[in-house]
Amino acid sequence: MAQLHTWCGLLAAWLLFAVFLTGTLSYFKESISLWMQPELPSVATNAEWDNRRLADYWQHYLTEHASSARSWQITFPNEREAVSTAVWFGQDGRERSILDPTTLTLVTPRETRGGDFFYRFHFQLHHLPAIYGRWIIGIATMMMFVAIISGVITHKKILRDFFAFRPQKGARSWLDAHNAFSVLALPFQLMITYTGLITLMSLYMPWGVERAFPDADARRQATSELHAFPLSGPAAGQPAALYALSEMVGDAEAHWQKPVQSLRISHPGDAGARAVVWQSTHEALPRTAHNVSMRPVRAHC
Repeated sequence: MAQLHTWCGLLAAWLLFAVFLTGTLSYFKESISLWMQPELPSVATNAEWDNRRLADYWQHYLTEHASSARSWQITFPNEREAVSTAVWFGQDGRERSILDPTTLTLVTPRETRGGDFFYRFHFQLHHLPAIYGRWIIGIATMMMFVAIISGVITHKKILRDFFAFRPQKGARSWLDAHNAFSVLALPFQLMITYTGLITLMSLYMPWGVERAFPDADARRQATSELHAFPLSGPAAGQPAALYALSEMVGDAEAHWQKPVQSLRISHPGDAGARAVVWQSTHEALPRTAHNVSMRPVRAHC
């Protein structure tokens, strides 16, 4: 157990240090992105926003510029990000526009991944395909998990060692410090390691899901229910006009008595269109986003 503890720690330690460092910075990714894109308005200059007014603007803009897109995704400003964004997926792939909610003018910031770089790095690395990066991080995380368990087994007197510190004893002093800090952070280390593995468990161990849901559509439905993410369904192939998005946003905010975080329209302009409105989670714990799904179209044209 001592050998296992030592080698798992040595082989994965530096990579895990980078993962923890970038994961910590990820909590401030919006602020980092704002600092790296000074063209965007700051949060301090935007105290109040009318999400219905923004939804109305985006509906006119997207109808003109992205009427044939497969989906529209609109996000509204909050206390961390003082801009509204629209993302749509069309024949040319993913496109994005950014709006200053105060002046209702489009903003083009400089190209940078900003704080999102640290967020992506901490669970899928960089300059690597995402799937390879996630596997590498998963292996390192499992090694850390093994190192924690074997370390607890190795130190049979772990609680007594926590209170023992022998200064000016060379390597013995460093080992005492190692034991003390390890015990102090042990609950956090176990939690962060185990939950990190569970988050991507369907990637690392997909066989149970594949056995229970052999059909691809059934797996998509199970994933949708697990993450409370409504599926859009297929397009009907019949044109239909959208209701006012501002009314959907207003109804959702009146129902929740909280601001809306985002709005997604699948198959806009089609009779099979579906709208999903998400509640803002920036002012609540736990950060579970409630959503409401609706059919946003009028009678067929």
